[in-house]
Formats: sequence, structure tokens, C-alpha cells
Amino acid sequence: MRHSLVVIVPADQWDTYRAMAQAMGYEPGAGVPLSANGISPETHRGLHDAASSSRVALMTGTVAPVDLPGHTAAEIADAISQCIVSADPATGERNAEHFARVLEAQGLAVVDFDAG
Repeated sequence: MRHSLVVIVPADQWDTYRAMAQAMGYEPGAGVPLSANGISPETHRGLHDAASSSRVALMTGTVAPVDLPGHTAAEIADAISQCIVSADPATGERNAEHFARVLEAQGLAVVDFDAG
């Protein structure tokens, strides 16, 4: 089963999270820059993807991480613990709605670099 997975990463933890995700075989891309008011500087990066049940289980803490090349299980658990993670069954446009709901619930907005 695929899920809509939203992960909000503190901006100062982005490089650590990205390296960890790549070690797990996931390419998180650039992420979406976020802040409380939608104006730079960004405070977080947001990711939204369709994810397998196993990745959702890892990101939500249902299963414990394991050591990966270059990353201990403890380092992975620490990186995940600093993120906001939300999973929802994915169907059609619900994916975009899920991302928007998580941003609203966390008081975050996509950064408009032309504003301010």
C-alpha cells in the first residue's frame, strides 16, 4: 500500500536528513523551503511523496532504524526525531491536500523568495 508521506525538516538539519535519506535509497530532492510567514529566510524544508508502508513505518517510529553505511541507527533515529512526519493513505489529489493540511497545522507556508 502506498501512503502520502509529508516530512518537515528543520532547515539546519536538512543536509543531515538528506544524507540519511540517500543512504536508505531515497532521493529527497531539494525540498520545499518553508517559514512561518512565507518570507525568507526558510526555517524548514518540506517533502511530500508517495511512500511504501515500510518507509512510513520507519519515519513514524513503528519500526526502529538499522545501521546503514555511514549512519548508525541512533543517528538515523535522531534525524527522524527532529522532523515532523505525517502519513495518510494516498489517493489522487488527496496528496496535495495532505501537504497543505500539514503546513497549516504547523503554521508554515512555502517561502516566496520574491516577497519581502
